[in-house]
Amino acid sequence: MKIFLPGDLVVEVDQAEVAVAIFLHIINSAMSIATLAMIYGAIQRSPWGVNVRHVALGVCFGLGAVIGMLQPLSLGPQAIVDARALFLGFAGAFLSPLGASTALVVAVVGRIVINVNSYTVVGIASIFSAVLMGSLWPKVRDRLRLSGIRALLVLGAMMSVSLFGAYLAPTDGNPVHLVLVLAGYNLCGSVVFGTIIQRQHRRALRERAAQIEATTDPLTGLLNRRSFERLYQQTKDQQGSRGTALLLIDIDRFKGINDRFGHASGDKVLKKLAETLGSVVAVEDSVLRLGGEEFGVILQNRTIEGAMRTAENILSELRIRILIDDTTTISVTVSIGMHYATVPTTTLSQALKAADEALYAAKAEGRDRLVISNPPQEKVELQLA
Repeated sequence: MKIFLPGDLVVEVDQAEVAVAIFLHIINSAMSIATLAMIYGAIQRSPWGVNVRHVALGVCFGLGAVIGMLQPLSLGPQAIVDARALFLGFAGAFLSPLGASTALVVAVVGRIVINVNSYTVVGIASIFSAVLMGSLWPKVRDRLRLSGIRALLVLGAMMSVSLFGAYLAPTDGNPVHLVLVLAGYNLCGSVVFGTIIQRQHRRALRERAAQIEATTDPLTGLLNRRSFERLYQQTKDQQGSRGTALLLIDIDRFKGINDRFGHASGDKVLKKLAETLGSVVAVEDSVLRLGGEEFGVILQNRTIEGAMRTAENILSELRIRILIDDTTTISVTVSIGMHYATVPTTTLSQALKAADEALYAAKAEGRDRLVISNPPQEKVELQLA
């Protein structure tokens, strides 16, 4: 039988020999597939941001496809195939569009660097096809309500669309039989690779969920006290930082709100203040719920004047009225204690002690105000005058 495969030339092959060669190639590919699956799990469990994780994974999947192209399955003197569709199809299926695009770019560049011939365009088209089919797979899977091995078999079938580039060859042979055998390669590889990837994916999700549960306040969605020391250390150790401000924020007369209107109303107040705080501070700053009605804010890379302006803005924005039921609205204010540090050796416990004393003073002075533990000297002199 004369055959042509994407990027390759026409050749006579024996179908039985092809089947054996493909089976052995699957066995030989198992190690690289398992290694990539382990890397996938490690990156997914890393503390990196979502976009960074998916770009890194895109590079890994793209390099997997390139390695596959460098270690092809020989079907004859001039005919080769490789496992690029598996790596690229899974990049489309399990990564974000950013990650899948990264894998596609790496694979296309690799294909061009490896070899440029009259069938390079067909080879690149097969790369695009594999990524596209993988990207469409989640929608197909959900629409057909598939799971487990059946869903992975559908993914393998979709990735096999790229094999029909064989029909673009100027050959008088019919490659349909070989295409079907190679589709079987994709189906087997999809089940093996997919099972490992899905296991790693579930494990990463469990570990990330446990980490989020351990460091996040379930009511407000803010980070909790466990994250405080790490965030403060990272902020004050930032190279070139002008200084770090620590704010302790306490809701005025919160116990009275709980006693009079109930804890459900108190929870509404807490969630509303958490939402408002998140909208007032800059993206790079940290907002935490420390417990009860107390919140913490870490302002990074600020002058003391800039930190004071932000704290005063927070104080103003948290003078709010909250509808707690169809007929009742309550007014809420907060007191803020702030400590500003420019010395990297200032510990969290020292900053907390100073900010807590400032918060206590704000309460004693009548609430609904900001007190700074170490205000600028010129402001102190102005107050004394």
